Amino acid sequence: MSEKKLFSGFRLAHTMLRVLNLDLSLKFYCDTLGMKILRKNDYPDGRFTNTFIGYGLETDSPTLELTYNWDQKEPYEKGNGWGHICIETPNVYQACENLAAIGIKITRPPGPMKHGTRIIAFCEDPDGYKVELNEKIITKWWKDILMNNKPKLYKFKDIEHRYQTLEPGGTYIKPFVTSKVSDSMCGGLNFLNNISVPWDLTCDEIIYCMKGTFRLTCDGESYICSPGDVLYVPKDNHIAYECDEKCIIFYAAYPHDWKKKAGLTHVPGIDPEDMGVEEN
Repeated sequence: MSEKKLFSGFRLAHTMLRVLNLDLSLKFYCDTLGMKILRKNDYPDGRFTNTFIGYGLETDSPTLELTYNWDQKEPYEKGNGWGHICIETPNVYQACENLAAIGIKITRPPGPMKHGTRIIAFCEDPDGYKVELNEKIITKWWKDILMNNKPKLYKFKDIEHRYQTLEPGGTYIKPFVTSKVSDSMCGGLNFLNNISVPWDLTCDEIIYCMKGTFRLTCDGESYICSPGDVLYVPKDNHIAYECDEKCIIFYAAYPHDWKKKAGLTHVPGIDPEDMGVEEN
């Protein structure tokens, strides 16, 4: 595979500058130059504030990151005032592996940022300037903006025909709550008809039986659910979803990106067009 293909999907994400007076910097960049404050995060444990500003959404356009260190008293010299540029990548871990394989120095291995949770890494360009490798900007903050942080109603009637036409030996799963609307959990409906679906569970799951009789087997033991019953199933269990006739269950799972973390590209009952919704 060519180096060009290895690094497809990369884009310039942001440039970071350390500033002595955040208010003055925001006045200059926002009030004078017309940028907008996109997000602002305080990190008390690290005693610094990160403010991202720009002319467009952070998911679409490169931005400027202003880092204000609370205890800084003296003006920065140009040398230590410069921080890094940031490149967004589809997968920080894979990007570091690919870069290291062609001789690029990784100065900070991939992992959660200090005082935070976002996955980052650092490498160096030929002049020794720091280049941050970052994961996608899909956070609850952005979802609140894009989805207006309002309740979202999903109608059973929109998929009822899939239940009515489900043949014996079939299963259908409709993921409703996905990574597009939640950064913590996911959920949806599962229709089953006279079937047993073995599965290695990689997430915590809560099942609510809505219609019919649902049976879950685990380690030779059966858990029978009638309408109204709730079943909790912890991760790392080998189970089977079963029923002798048609049934409907609602499921809620944590974490929301369990398919991605498990490296799954196919789940029995989920339509191909719905398989990617957890990855966005």
